[in-house]
Amino acid sequence: MKTKILYTLLAIATIAFGCKKTEFDEQSKGEALGSFASTAPANNTMWVLNSATPSAKVTFTWSAATPGVSTKPTYKLIAALKTGSLDAPFVEFPADNNGTATSLNLTQKQLDDALKAKAVGDGLKVDLIWAIQATNGTVKVNTATMNISITRMGDGVSNFLLYGPVSSSTPVVINPNSTTDFLNFKWQKAFPGVVANAVKYQVKFVAKGGDFNNPIFTYTSNNSGLDSALAVGYKDISDKLTAAGYTDQATPVALQWTVEATSGNFKKTADYVNDLVITREVKMFLVGGDTPAGWTAESALQMIPDASNPGTFYIYVKLNAGNGGLKFLNQQQWPGGSLNSSDWGMKPGLPGDALVENEVNIGNYGPSGVYRVTFDQKNLKYYVQADHGQMGIVGEATAVGWNPPNVFPNQGLNYMGTNKFLGFVNLTSGLKWKFIDGNTWGNNGGPISLSLIHI
Repeated sequence: MKTKILYTLLAIATIAFGCKKTEFDEQSKGEALGSFASTAPANNTMWVLNSATPSAKVTFTWSAATPGVSTKPTYKLIAALKTGSLDAPFVEFPADNNGTATSLNLTQKQLDDALKAKAVGDGLKVDLIWAIQATNGTVKVNTATMNISITRMGDGVSNFLLYGPVSSSTPVVINPNSTTDFLNFKWQKAFPGVVANAVKYQVKFVAKGGDFNNPIFTYTSNNSGLDSALAVGYKDISDKLTAAGYTDQATPVALQWTVEATSGNFKKTADYVNDLVITREVKMFLVGGDTPAGWTAESALQMIPDASNPGTFYIYVKLNAGNGGLKFLNQQQWPGGSLNSSDWGMKPGLPGDALVENEVNIGNYGPSGVYRVTFDQKNLKYYVQADHGQMGIVGEATAVGWNPPNVFPNQGLNYMGTNKFLGFVNLTSGLKWKFIDGNTWGNNGGPISLSLIHI
């Protein structure tokens, strides 16, 4: 009986000590490793490595894997051909900080060299699958498998900046008829990754917020695309806007522009885009022997757009009759050669009409004096009016009230130059008044160059 009891006690003791040893081993080893996830680059990313920027970085990031007890994991990037397996990586790189960081920063050259070592040809694309692998020495855990396409270095273009016109919401006013005025675009010169393939440039324009992959119009830069500059004639850019559907020249057009540089098969845009607002303002000029400008087109006098009658222009000017007459120009340039300028003169035998291109000089309007000269481009009419060759003030603040025939000052009006008049008048403070030309209500308060001196 005693022997049976002894065997029973020994069996119980053996079981007890065995259980304690098993618990101790599990606590000491603790080989678990928590799951984690990649955060960049996104799935199906496509990278084209740039031979002109070999030091530029490509970056992989991920969340941390939680260690089982105290052993922190290390990480590495593993990548395989899309047709292969991550169990046999095509390339692999340890994470930053000797594998302990949750990021991997490689230069484009490092990544390119790794692909080159695997016999991927220059400029060729390789489709890969990749994941980040964490290990604590015993357990290995991978992030979800991602896709990436990488094109090896071939041609390349360095980074470059836009210089001007600087980005602005303030309209640039252009004369849509002018072929002698230009918008000038400049940018930083880029350098090719392969010296034999020179960089060429194209300037792209979109409506603000548009897609530069579908520009509304483009230009090749100067010198057949080799220069980092572009000069565009006002008329040319206006015509491009019209062709793109911007037919209302009175409405400002909000654009954005950038530059695309190409070397061989590699394309790269500037580091940012610039805003550009265009306002097309038609201009007309007066020229002729009877005018202060003479027949020198470059000195032709700019006329004033009539805000109340679009397409009509006017000017107050002292004319010296008998010196050859006058004409209208849409540029300060005579027509001829490659220029698209036009001039208007009098239709023979029909004073008061004006026709395009090289018609008879306008004369026989009267004696020398100050005139209001009007050109109605829409209806091809002109007017040279002597009774409008004066400016005055009318209104309750003046001594003559609102009666135009008594416009003051009628006497002693001094002509000070084109569209500039001088008169002295007493005004009653707090009462209203207007500027008026001539002695009728036909024209009043227009955009005349005026100066008031308080005495």
